Amino acid sequence: MAKSESTKIEFGYFHDYESEQFAFYRIPKVLFTDEYFRNLSSDAKVLYGLMLDRMALSIRHQWFDEEGKVYIIFTVEQVIQYMNCGRDKAMKTLAELDTKKGIGLIERVKQGFGKPDIIYVKNFILRTSKDVKNNDESEESIQQNREVEEVDLSESEKSTYRGRKNRLQGVGKTDFKRLRKTPTSSRRYPGGVFTSRMNSSKMTVSTSGNATPL
Repeated sequence: MAKSESTKIEFGYFHDYESEQFAFYRIPKVLFTDEYFRNLSSDAKVLYGLMLDRMALSIRHQWFDEEGKVYIIFTVEQVIQYMNCGRDKAMKTLAELDTKKGIGLIERVKQGFGKPDIIYVKNFILRTSKDVKNNDESEESIQQNREVEEVDLSESEKSTYRGRKNRLQGVGKTDFKRLRKTPTSSRRYPGGVFTSRMNSSKMTVSTSGNATPL
């Protein structure tokens, strides 16, 4: 409420945790403390805080582009209303934040056909061009490693499959008929049955189904 000449409001004090029950706009502290943002006007910093708050509304409405980036709609008229300024001042403040003429904290994309601009609110965490390049190279390296792992895994599965297939084929070629024809002889002994194969150098005693070499 604006201050009136005839009415003066007496504001009360906060007690205990009363201040935590209200909704606030949040402005990143780094905008005031870091040297990089020193020349950014206070109006631009406040407007950036308003746009950060608008991001929550965009997320609730699923306002994402094809790349999954969140965008907001914040018209010039809304800037005039929130910042209580004229149109020229609103346009100048937006330009301060824009990537083309300003510091680069927002990116405006025209939609045309009388529609308002789409605004991408950029991350205020400071990153140099070198940091961005290194991050891109790191992500590319991770992707290449994943592709190599997928190829290795695929080749390993193929090799395992071929090995199993060959073993199964080897079992299929076993001459079971010849094994069945191998002559054996059996004689009973106390506690078991003596069994020997004619073509084996070993003899075994079978006791309760268990074969014990002699």
